[in-house]
Amino acid sequence: MRQTNYHLFDFMDFDPTLEKDEALWKAYTPTRIEERDGDIVITIPYQKQLRQEDMAPDTTAPQQSYDLIIRAYEPNIIRLFTTMSGDEMVEVDNMLQFSPEVKRLPLRY
Repeated sequence: MRQTNYHLFDFMDFDPTLEKDEALWKAYTPTRIEERDGDIVITIPYQKQLRQEDMAPDTTAPQQSYDLIIRAYEPNIIRLFTTMSGDEMVEVDNMLQFSPEVKRLPLRY
């Protein structure tokens, strides 16, 4: 890979020719913040960007909103979770194991 000194190609690994079907979605100001079952849930709208070197919104694509979930555990642990495919945050999976002394703490907004 030849360095271009442009973040879209070098850091985000987009095709420098812009010929591949790749899309960058830019996050905008949150539209809602709420407390849900001890978590803080932030709803963030995303807007697809035009496939070009300088970012600009693709106004033909509708905005899509997704939730960022913030969960706290003791001692002093903050966990962030988001998905664009409908997955849910779970306490047990193959990649995450909790020590017995780690306990969930409810957050308040």
